[in-house]
Amino acid sequence: MRPVSAIGPTVVGTTYEPLTGGPLTITRIRVSNASGSTRSFTLNIGSTAAQTCIYSAVNVPAAGLDIKGPFTLAGDDIVWAKASGSGVSISLWGHSTDNLLFSDNYAEVGTPFTFNSAQKYYSFYGTSVSDHLDGSDMAENPAYGDLSPQTAGIVPTESVFDKGNLIVSANNVSCRYGANTYAQRRGLTRTIAAYQYGYFECRAAIPAGQGFWPALWLWPPYPLDIPEWQEIDLVECPSTAATLAYQNMFWGDTETPNQILTSFSGDFTTKNIWAVDWQPDKVEWSFNGTVTKTYSVAANIPHYPLCFHMDFQVGGPWAGNPDGSTPWPGQHVIDYLRIYNKKRP
Repeated sequence: MRPVSAIGPTVVGTTYEPLTGGPLTITRIRVSNASGSTRSFTLNIGSTAAQTCIYSAVNVPAAGLDIKGPFTLAGDDIVWAKASGSGVSISLWGHSTDNLLFSDNYAEVGTPFTFNSAQKYYSFYGTSVSDHLDGSDMAENPAYGDLSPQTAGIVPTESVFDKGNLIVSANNVSCRYGANTYAQRRGLTRTIAAYQYGYFECRAAIPAGQGFWPALWLWPPYPLDIPEWQEIDLVECPSTAATLAYQNMFWGDTETPNQILTSFSGDFTTKNIWAVDWQPDKVEWSFNGTVTKTYSVAANIPHYPLCFHMDFQVGGPWAGNPDGSTPWPGQHVIDYLRIYNKKRP
């Protein structure tokens, strides 16, 4: 079994919210109370529909609580937590129980994000000038799109590690697209390694704002040398209020690809767990442990290695252009990313 470093600390609210998903064995839980007031706390394991309480406390002391496991999460299980008021935060420690290939909980604090020390990622930040990603604006230099005025392609202060999160930012600069000049920016972080099949899980908060187009998705490594479109989206959320999410797959001709799409509503500005189980004969999407769609036509499923992308685009025909109401800078907040060889039944 491979180790998973500490998850959190994560501040929890007064309604149940997801902290992490299985397969995982939690060996220790640390609950802190910085409010200066009496706070109760409840921790559940299960799905959105059915949960089992594994620990509750009517008063979390100022010195905090240490809860010893083990608590075992199956592949569909989620850890849920809530408190009676503000100031309560949780950290988890444990290990994976099934074929963990990649894990990052972004433990660095206040560190500018370019190439991290373990060389897990590429980070790009530049103006975006394409409505859809057709490969022509993805040179591996490492540059991304029309990068003027940042011709090196990286602005270290824009994407950072901060308090256990990776912050992928987009900010307002003027760039020229054809005959029009308007604000459009893209921040992108992707894994260096590519994976062919696996279970991909990411806990993230989606930014709300006119023209914002954040996404978590799988796409081939660059340069693009595959004969057809190959893309799987854990989530795309091109909406002003971040209340409508799409989970998609594209395949076939690069100009007019085929696609399947599912969408659903919710408040995605808080942290939620987005996942896809991509296998040779099936693709299954889920949200907070609940399956949202399954596709099983094997001939149409991508069969090439793909990289995981944490993306934040601004503008384009789907999201629309930003306007005076757009809050700057926008921040796509990533709590953790895990990649497994397979999802445990």
